[in-house]
Amino acid sequence: MKTILHIGLGKSGSTYIENNIFKKMRNSIYIDILSDELTDVLFLDTLEFNKKNLSEKIYTEKNKKENEYLLISCPGVTTPKKFDQFIVCDRLKSIFRDSMIILILRNQFEYALQENLNFHLVTILSLSLKNLSKINEFYR
Repeated sequence: MKTILHIGLGKSGSTYIENNIFKKMRNSIYIDILSDELTDVLFLDTLEFNKKNLSEKIYTEKNKKENEYLLISCPGVTTPKKFDQFIVCDRLKSIFRDSMIILILRNQFEYALQENLNFHLVTILSLSLKNLSKINEFYR
């Protein structure tokens, strides 16, 4: 079974990949950030994590025979200050040793421009609505 591990930065298309590619692939198991296995990777303390053998839970003989791919999507691991990224990466490496990693990046300058533009459009719309209400009051 081939393992594909998707990590990525926020606002880089992760949700699109999850919904339109990973969830629709045949002969595959899809595990996302909300699954029990990944929740354990992210949140268990070291002692509890070492007690669980997550690799055996995921790579069962049945899963290996029936599925060609194991698709794991956990873009949140790249978010600073959310998790201890070094511990999480070590844990992912210990469970998914021979995985292919997909890292999607977005031009963050483009994202900043888009967010700034959205802010200004909302401000302009809000000002326009205020002016419209003043005009309505004037003509009453």
